[in-house]
Amino acid sequence: MSPSHASADRITPQRWAFVAATALLLAGTAIYLHGFVQTLPYQLEPDEPNIFRFTTHLLSTGRLFNSYPPLRVAELALEHRLLDLITPGEVAQPVYFLVGRYFSLLYGLLLLSVTYQAGRHLHSRAAGLAAMLFLIAQPDAVHLVKLIKTDVFAWLFGMTAILLAFRTLRGPRWLIAPAIGAGIAATLAKYTMLPVLLIPGLVLLFAVPRGRAARILLPLLALGVLAGGAYLILRPPEPLASFLMSFHARQLYERERLFQFVSLIPAWPHLMAQLGQVNFWGVLIGLPVAVLIWPRARLTRQQWAMLALVAATAIITYLLLGLFRTNRPQDRYLIVLGFALLWGVTLALLAGGRVEVVLAAALILTGPWLARAWRYGDELRWPDTRVMTAEWFIANVPEGTHIAVEKDYVEFERVYGGYPSDKIFFVEEITSVYDESLESFARRGVEYLIADYRNIWRGGFFDPERDNGAFLAQVETVLNLADPWPWERRWQGPARYVFRIPPLQQVPMHVFLGDAIIFKGYDLASDTVAPGETLDLVLYWAALRETDANYIVFVHLLAPDGTLVAQRDGPPGDALHRTYDWQPGYFDWDEWPVEIPPETPPGTYTLSVGMYDADTLERLPAVGPDGTPLGDRIVLTEITVSGSR
Repeated sequence: MSPSHASADRITPQRWAFVAATALLLAGTAIYLHGFVQTLPYQLEPDEPNIFRFTTHLLSTGRLFNSYPPLRVAELALEHRLLDLITPGEVAQPVYFLVGRYFSLLYGLLLLSVTYQAGRHLHSRAAGLAAMLFLIAQPDAVHLVKLIKTDVFAWLFGMTAILLAFRTLRGPRWLIAPAIGAGIAATLAKYTMLPVLLIPGLVLLFAVPRGRAARILLPLLALGVLAGGAYLILRPPEPLASFLMSFHARQLYERERLFQFVSLIPAWPHLMAQLGQVNFWGVLIGLPVAVLIWPRARLTRQQWAMLALVAATAIITYLLLGLFRTNRPQDRYLIVLGFALLWGVTLALLAGGRVEVVLAAALILTGPWLARAWRYGDELRWPDTRVMTAEWFIANVPEGTHIAVEKDYVEFERVYGGYPSDKIFFVEEITSVYDESLESFARRGVEYLIADYRNIWRGGFFDPERDNGAFLAQVETVLNLADPWPWERRWQGPARYVFRIPPLQQVPMHVFLGDAIIFKGYDLASDTVAPGETLDLVLYWAALRETDANYIVFVHLLAPDGTLVAQRDGPPGDALHRTYDWQPGYFDWDEWPVEIPPETPPGTYTLSVGMYDADTLERLPAVGPDGTPLGDRIVLTEITVSGSR
């Protein structure tokens, strides 16, 4: 064979890298797609209906829901609009979820491609391949790419900002504008991605300006921006102060701990688990060693600058998360993105840029992760505390019950992926179980309070500054999903308690009258009364649904043989709020005195209550909370009529 043919048949390093990149992308597709299929059906991740709830709110009102990261919500709303245009009629919610998850998977694959390009521009193709393999196997990437989250969307824009900043140093200067735009997009998708703007921002300082004036003015401008930003954080004006106080930073301002970073120590072990102890120390030791033992592989000044920027971004992100007191893996992912690049460059330097050696080393280091990655879909099937909360109420509490929950209550909403029942509960979001007194909650009809760990820094039950002893002495803990912590039981979701609060009514009941009214119990001053006196009775009512009917309440005092001895009929609500005005969730009570005729003989009588239609005089059937038919009236108690007044 001639030398020319031998040269043509030989696989060049460039071709080697292309083949390896394609193979890795296919491997990532297989791992991510397998997890995607494993997690069908989709209701296994309760946060997803929450995101779709915000999307629906955006579509119906044109406004974002609270301060939720807007970019992915807007993108999902666009997906919905396109599906509505493409598909005749109403598209089922599962289709929306399928498309949403498909795009999450697509963004994950795009992230792998962008990571490869970023590593290639930072050092070499070998570095890009290693960084790409790191993210293919990294547990949180595998876990979260399967879900409809804002995170993967943010990671993709964050790595794109890094890549474009690298390209600016070696290519057209105008790329700095889309680099900054990608950083802004990443921040809009997830606020913890804010430090990624540091990279294109500093590149703008030392790469783009050419004139002497610009070189002087831009650093001064940067210092001014930093000083102004620090002032705004330390002395925030309204409405910035309100915005900051709505996040975890609230407790820092209130307790003057702004620079103590009290959450970094517990966050460190979790971060090391994300990076891998061997990988972390390999980068920390291997990067300087590689530069020393491979003189020919020395980095250029530009590459050193970019590595320093990537490391600085990771450190700043870590400190920022300390301010916000968050330990969620997806919030630390900007650190993981930067570390993937540093890890890839370290392996490439140690191997002299040889693709086959770098890939072999990377496969060895990520082998345990790769073995677990294929099984990661199973973890999404772990019990979730929010779903468990809804399931407990479905199994143990009659419909029509009023519940107040800290944080959010998406698990009770009838959106795909959430509430798995036809039961109706009236659920409201509260800032804290301490928002009102227990009596005030009860007067509004609230019967259960749910404490949620995610509300820890908004004065909730789990706030470490709280002394919950007096509260716990007054309530009944009916469901404990916090002790031990969920993750110790291989559960996902926040720690939670469900409390039953003391009812307002003396004798609480829950009996359905027809399909719209609930009798919630009564107060009775005494079960003994003399002839000619008044039986002091208070009746409690609630509405399950709206009704067009005008229902009348009757209270009967019956002798043992069924003879009617005393009665009182009339519209509930003191005739001011007729049943046709009651809205779902309505709760109120009426004083309902019953006069005992003077000629009533002494003895034991039965007190009963019910309703009938004012137009047809037909009584409403009474049904117990477990579905047991009770006839056309509700027996309350026995009344003793004494012999004298």
